Amino acid sequence: MVSKSTFFSGLLIALTGLCGIQAAPTTSPGCAQPASIISGKYDVTVDGQQRRYIVRVPEGYDHKKPSRVVMAFHWYGGSMEAIELESTELGNGSYFGLKAFGGDSTIFVAPQGLAYGWANINNDDLAFVDAIIKTLDNGLCMDTSQRFAVGLNYGGSLVYDIANSRANTFRAAAILSGSVANTYTGKTGAISLYVQHGMSEPGNPITEARTIRDRFVEANGCASQTAKEPAPGSGTHIKTEYKDCSSGKVVTFVAFDGGYQYAPVDAGSKTSWSGEEIWKFFMNSP
Repeated sequence: MVSKSTFFSGLLIALTGLCGIQAAPTTSPGCAQPASIISGKYDVTVDGQQRRYIVRVPEGYDHKKPSRVVMAFHWYGGSMEAIELESTELGNGSYFGLKAFGGDSTIFVAPQGLAYGWANINNDDLAFVDAIIKTLDNGLCMDTSQRFAVGLNYGGSLVYDIANSRANTFRAAAILSGSVANTYTGKTGAISLYVQHGMSEPGNPITEARTIRDRFVEANGCASQTAKEPAPGSGTHIKTEYKDCSSGKVVTFVAFDGGYQYAPVDAGSKTSWSGEEIWKFFMNSP
């Protein structure tokens, strides 16, 4: 028989993985007054262009309690509305499966790319991200140390730019089936990064994910190690964690047997492991 102490210790470990252990929040100006932002679609003009985005504020939002934010960037040809869908042909949950874990303390944002993409010409998409962050900080009570970005495909390429250039703004980022399509030439900052990619991805080959991984392993000063990858037909995924990093940040690389999808399912399972893995990574990122 399992003792009560052993049972509760195991439960605590499981909850810690999902909820994380975070430092005291750093509050935004919006904590000083009731919310001026509610769930809905918004417009903002950036560099002379009108940009659109969706904000989801939880029903239990409390302006006296700082919230984290997750910004989710759609794939090429996708849309902010598609990010909102509870299910699509690409997976099994809105905001890449993360909304189910957000509770009452997470603001979710889905920006819309120009021409349904994220070319980031002259850093216009990064300026858009900056404008959204500023609006959220002033209109809601935000924990400015708890900002996270996730993107699929072309959205992952923009998250690559965010990870490279906005390490002081975002705590961690997740790139799903992304690429280095948006070539970044500046100095890469230290940021915790999650990289997930299918071994048989046709558009962005697995070599793109390896390149991204290696760049941030180096930027974060992580000890080198060999990342194992699943065999074709295995129906599995393999996670490699780089935790011995001089920057204090971490890198996680997940390769799965499959192609272009953000919510892969292992053989014999009915649900995807992806959303929970990303959420735990975000919540436990230093």
